[in-house]
Amino acid sequence: MENKKMFKMAVIAAIGGIMFVCYGNEHNFSGTIKPNSELTPNITESDNEAAFNIPSIRIADEWRKIIRYEHESAPQWGYPKPQKDFFNLLPPQDPGKKSPLIVVLHSSGGTGNEAIPAICQPHDRGFYGDKTFYVLCLDCSTNTNRIDGWWGYRTIESRPELYKDKLCPTEERALSTIEWVIRTFNIDRNRVYLNGISMGGSGSLGIGMTRGDLFAAVSVVVPAGVKHAIWRTSNSKFPDPPPLFNISSQVDPWALGQEDLLTLCRENKYFLSFAWGPFGHRADVSSANPASYEYPWLSIRKDEAYPVFTNASTDDRYPGFKNSTDADQTGQINGYFRWKNIEDTPEVFVMELRLVKKDELRRPLETPQKSLADVTIRRLQKFVVSPGVTYEWKMIQGEKTMQSGKAVADAAGILTIPAVIITDIPSCLKLVRCAQTLSKKENSMKVLFLGNSQMKVYNLPLMVQSMSESAPPDHIRITAGNMAVNGMSLKKHWDAGEAPGTPREVIANGKWDYVILQEIVYLNNMEFSKFEEEFQKYADLFDSAIKAAGAKIILFATATATRYYKAGSYRLDSFRYPDSFIAINEMQISYGKKKGIPVAAAGYAWMKYLGPNPSEEQILSLYHEDRGHPGLYGTYIYACLLYAFLTGKTPVGLASEFEFLTPGVIPPREALKLQQAAWEQYLESTKP
Repeated sequence: MENKKMFKMAVIAAIGGIMFVCYGNEHNFSGTIKPNSELTPNITESDNEAAFNIPSIRIADEWRKIIRYEHESAPQWGYPKPQKDFFNLLPPQDPGKKSPLIVVLHSSGGTGNEAIPAICQPHDRGFYGDKTFYVLCLDCSTNTNRIDGWWGYRTIESRPELYKDKLCPTEERALSTIEWVIRTFNIDRNRVYLNGISMGGSGSLGIGMTRGDLFAAVSVVVPAGVKHAIWRTSNSKFPDPPPLFNISSQVDPWALGQEDLLTLCRENKYFLSFAWGPFGHRADVSSANPASYEYPWLSIRKDEAYPVFTNASTDDRYPGFKNSTDADQTGQINGYFRWKNIEDTPEVFVMELRLVKKDELRRPLETPQKSLADVTIRRLQKFVVSPGVTYEWKMIQGEKTMQSGKAVADAAGILTIPAVIITDIPSCLKLVRCAQTLSKKENSMKVLFLGNSQMKVYNLPLMVQSMSESAPPDHIRITAGNMAVNGMSLKKHWDAGEAPGTPREVIANGKWDYVILQEIVYLNNMEFSKFEEEFQKYADLFDSAIKAAGAKIILFATATATRYYKAGSYRLDSFRYPDSFIAINEMQISYGKKKGIPVAAAGYAWMKYLGPNPSEEQILSLYHEDRGHPGLYGTYIYACLLYAFLTGKTPVGLASEFEFLTPGVIPPREALKLQQAAWEQYLESTKP
């Protein structure tokens, strides 16, 4: 009876601010598939303890209560019929602190209650953390339809084209629930982990591998298939994936496809620590290689860089599916490596690398003293790696340089250091950008911004100039000329004549390297065909004048105003996202192709940042409060895209704080997403 008193099942009613909140700007990565808009499901009361059939929770002699939430499905999740679901939440012993979170996906035949008994038992690997963690146990068993089967992959399999770039209902529900828990219980966003066994392992791979912006790390045990992960990683763009820890068995009938996962991670330089053994499809995998089994995966943080190891000399050879005769029936890949971040600044990156020693492990194991591996650094926070740039590297032990060399970042901005010697004595890998000397002329560029209030509200010209000044020393510095005047179309700018101070005179005599030409936002004040005809006429005239002055031209296609914008007597009610964006950007792209003029399609850069199916709230977050002009975030995408067009360099890592603006600070993590969206649009626009 004492246990009953100490153990309490609680169901929270839908009162106060209790609601599921789907991803907004904080988790909006360009190209990442993400849940739909904010929603408020009906959370019902229930105190039927018999329905839970789970024991008291006693960890380290401290009682902790389980909270059970029941809710109806939300329309935005996309279920064909309404359904009811539940999840369990185990708070930490001291929930007043900012706590980490482990998310658990259950196996086939299990429920959201499945992990509760296991949490009560000793689990030396740390599948569920300790008493400082929240544990969220999701469920996909309550409804017997195929929609939730295999954590949504059955639905994806049945309609692959529909869910190629769109979350299925189960994924929507799972990710929305995680976000609600993070916001409601003040979770440390840098310490959110995903864990699953069997079917839950398959779901963790599929849901987790493309969400490095959400999960610090992912751990799976005997995952029942990898098709969900292969599908998602093959059909979406995503940030650096979370480090993956995988313990499987080659004799497990559900292990089919592990070779594909190994190939995916090796070829793409994704972090994978993999261990296997002949134990079959079972939850107890403690006989796996201790260095892998005891990997301190819950110490990994989302706000710190991590190394990816490939082609390591200490790797064993995975025997392959149902192979019980070849060598290495028990083995590991990348299980012996350990690391610690030392320094991550825009100029220098330092990380300690080493091999684990046998006395650090609870189980006996003869560990190697030396390994040779290729090392790739991912999830960098401040240090900038740019495509095609050369970096100097050193491996330093104490004060002695053990190795050194140079490496060039690939076209995707991934830097891999080949054949690094890593020992059980800690050494530091140090990276710096190779110094390059440019003449003063080569290192500077004059750019005239000719447009209207779309450039003016957040001072786009000065923003681009400031960003260039924050770039590495060998990058070009931009001096911006500003001729952004409210309400001015290309026609009005041209019709101003050639008197001193007019656009035509400034272009002719300013000795510009580039002129950025921006047309006014279409306001339904004329038929679109006539608007396009006028644009082409005056773009032609400016193109000739700019080239005659010895400068280069870039067309700048912006986003459009929203239907909420008050623009005098003009009616904007027909403006809808994304149709209006596509119309204005395609008009200029089509013209640019005919004339051989580069087009910075900023409307499309916004769309890459927003991803498919953004909520209205997410769209409006890029606008000024008048909902007609770009806000700070929207202007920053403009600036990042134009910087890329002007310099050919990535804007990643450049300044995102501007003293001349109020507000003028974009948080680094959000700035990175904006920078990446712009860079992706630049690469797409300039590919052959």
